[in-house]
Amino acid sequence: MTYLIAHPAIALHNFIAAVARASRTPAQPAVYDIAAREVQEIRRAAGRTVRCTAGSVWLTQDASQDDIVLEAGQSWRCTGRSRVLAQGLGGARVVVC
Repeated sequence: MTYLIAHPAIALHNFIAAVARASRTPAQPAVYDIAAREVQEIRRAAGRTVRCTAGSVWLTQDASQDDIVLEAGQSWRCTGRSRVLAQGLGGARVVVC
């Protein structure tokens, strides 16, 4: 009977990769309550959907010339990796998922 023994560095790499795969969990939704004229940074928005659930909010993303205004019930998908800032227009609740 022949046994194949992996090089220790390869075995360690495979072990670390397996642990990383097992520990990955989907990002939990983040809720932001934003007062009128208050500005908050939306953290880890890249690839996620920003949904306005109450009020209205103005969004701007670094390195983009486009600004977005969301009313309650509207959403926007963040495709860039730049910082996203949100300002409440009369107050807003935003969920990022």
